[in-house]
Amino acid sequence: IEILCVFIGGGAAIYAAYLSSSTKRGVNDWKRDYEKASTKKINDIAVIYSELWGLLHNLNADRVYVIQPHPLVNYLYISIGLEVVRNGVHKISYSIKTLSMSEVANFCGQLVKQDYVFYDGLEDMDKRAKAIFSVNGTTQLVIKKLVDGKDNWVGSLCIDAMSENKLDLVDNINYINEVANNIQFILPEYKEVIR
Repeated sequence: IEILCVFIGGGAAIYAAYLSSSTKRGVNDWKRDYEKASTKKINDIAVIYSELWGLLHNLNADRVYVIQPHPLVNYLYISIGLEVVRNGVHKISYSIKTLSMSEVANFCGQLVKQDYVFYDGLEDMDKRAKAIFSVNGTTQLVIKKLVDGKDNWVGSLCIDAMSENKLDLVDNINYINEVANNIQFILPEYKEVIR
């Protein structure tokens, strides 16, 4: 009986050591994959901010940002997660954070249906969207639809001006398309940050 107990105990110890090393390997693999994904996400966000800053300065805009629907499984809200502004300009992302799509339904419908939307003044916006943008000083807005590889709406690139006749869509359409193509496939999913 003692010999049998020694064999069973030895077998259990070997099996426990095997499970421990297997678990360590799994944890190390997961950690390596997580670090690789985090690095890629950080690099992607850096590229997006670089492109947004380029638009801000090259088009002489006051704000450039990305409106994103979330959650991606059933679009219920829109939020601005990535935004660059000129010095002294208030961020509009404070006003568009987990905004219910039902509150700005016509505006969201245009974002989804049209490749480009251009507001020269805000008269054509629905009342709620017009209120949000006018309170933030917007007078002109150029919006470019962003899609994923399956042509699903993943966000909208917005170029915002606070003074009349500032943005020229016709002369810069190719540049805006280039920036949109550079960011739409690397745009991370919007995740609400709880503070």
